[in-house]
Amino acid sequence: MASKNINKDMSVYNIIDNMSEGNPGAIECIIGLMENSKKWIWLEYMETLDKFEIYGSKIYMIWNDSCQKDMNMFIKTIKAFQQGMFTKEEIQENLSKGYAEPFIEEDEEVEE
Repeated sequence: MASKNINKDMSVYNIIDNMSEGNPGAIECIIGLMENSKKWIWLEYMETLDKFEIYGSKIYMIWNDSCQKDMNMFIKTIKAFQQGMFTKEEIQENLSKGYAEPFIEEDEEVEE
């Protein structure tokens, strides 16, 4: 799947629509991310997910399976992706299992 190139010129609706691929759990997650982020930082998180080709059900799998619907853990996981703690291949391999294992431990330090 090619990158959808999420950018600041897209409407919020288009970002949610493109990134969620209509998956209700992904929509809920993205809206929660928007509500729990300062200003437009959620857009940087969306750009990170876009970079790693994480859309729709894969967003939901990270939030639900890897993070047990803990938004702080979800944000921390995205920050780990941003910092290069995992390759695109490692991320996609975990998400291809049908049930995503946690990427990081709850007490693991991730730079802000």
